[in-house]
This record gives sequence, structure tokens and C-alpha cells, in this order.
Amino acid sequence: MKKLIIGVSAAALLGACAVTSEPANYEAAQTQPDVAPASAAEIERLNDLVSVYIDAEALYTEAAELPDNQPMVREELAKLAEERSKQREYLQARVAKLGGEPDTAGEALGTTHRVFTEMRTVFSEDSEAAIEEVLRGERYIVEEISEFMTTSPTEDTVELLVILRDDAEIHIEELEKLDRIA
Repeated sequence: MKKLIIGVSAAALLGACAVTSEPANYEAAQTQPDVAPASAAEIERLNDLVSVYIDAEALYTEAAELPDNQPMVREELAKLAEERSKQREYLQARVAKLGGEPDTAGEALGTTHRVFTEMRTVFSEDSEAAIEEVLRGERYIVEEISEFMTTSPTEDTVELLVILRDDAEIHIEELEKLDRIA
């Protein structure tokens, strides 16, 4: 019964989309390389990616607070959350540099995923379940980036997307290894 109450409470607390503030350092926008002008559609797609990274950061931060005692898993997930935070800020700065207004809220789908993950880990008390959900998040990032790349973004954006996609793919491999030993 206690787990049910905790699970329902977790779902209620996570009912709103993840929200982040404006990039902590808008000076990052000034350090952005000069980029080719982007279309409004490209800026919108970049903002969609910002929302995905906001959700990923929130999910990974929550996953790092696992109910079982596996410090190695906690540390890896916390580091990944921090990395996604920095990448989110970079994406927000890129949107600002291109003249757009950076998103500061996640997606409804991301909220649903986090609630499911929270309930799953509360009921199973399992690091493996949290790792699997983070893996799903990383795979989703790769899918979103790959889809974005089919829309003919500017060369500058393609370079950024390749870096982000390659990073997510590396983390997928690392998480799969961690999942096998957790």
C-alpha cells in the first residue's frame, strides 16, 4: 500500500511538463559560431529538440535518485543529466543566436515518460528499470535528431546535430554495458 501511495504521489507531482529557465548563460549565444541564416521551420525544429533535452535532463535527474543502493548507476545517470543540461543550454543559445525565442518547457510525452519511469522504479526498486528508461530516452533523442536531419537543415545545424547524435549513440552503448552489470 505504501508503494501505491508513493507511486500515486509521484504521478501527481510529475503532472506538469518539465520546465527550465532561460539558458543560465546567454553569453553562450555570443560564443556561438556565426551561422547561416535559418528558416523559421529550422528554428522551430531546434526548439522541439530543446524540449526533448529538457525532458531528458529531468528524467535522468530523477533516475539518478534511485531507490536502491547502486552508487555507480547513480553517478553515471547524474553525469548524463548534467551533460544533457549543458547541451540543452547550448541548443537554447543557438535558437537565440538565430533570432528565435528558446523553449523552456518539455513535451507532454516527456512528462508521461517520466511519470511511467517514476512509478516503475518505485514499484520495482530497480536500477535496471531506471537504466532501461534512460536508454529509451537516449534512443528517442537519436530518433528525433535523425528525423530532423531529413528536413534539410543548414550545414551549421547538421554539424551540431551530428555531434549530438554521436554523443547519444555513445551513451546508449555505455548504458547498455551498465545495464548488463547492474
